[in-house]
Amino acid sequence: RIITDSTGDLPLSYAQEHDLIILPFPVSIGGQEYLVGPDPSTPKNIDVAEFYRRIAAGERGTTSPVSLETYLAPASPRTSSCPRIRAERSAW
Repeated sequence: RIITDSTGDLPLSYAQEHDLIILPFPVSIGGQEYLVGPDPSTPKNIDVAEFYRRIAAGERGTTSPVSLETYLAPASPRTSSCPRIRAERSAW
């Protein structure tokens, strides 16, 4: 499976049709932490259009990359049997 983050702006329907995993990316605006992603049911989700609308209105916003742990979580069942990946993950 392909794992990507939501900065690619792929629609949820496309991701589901092609069995993609789209991880939401973290943003902060108005002193609140949110996730920008294609699935509106994601807890603390904010639509990317809303995020940019608020920036245009004068609020200060920041973005952060998706953490390595978040990227590796969907792959965990496949990588848990690999000794090198297990060793590197335990060093975190």
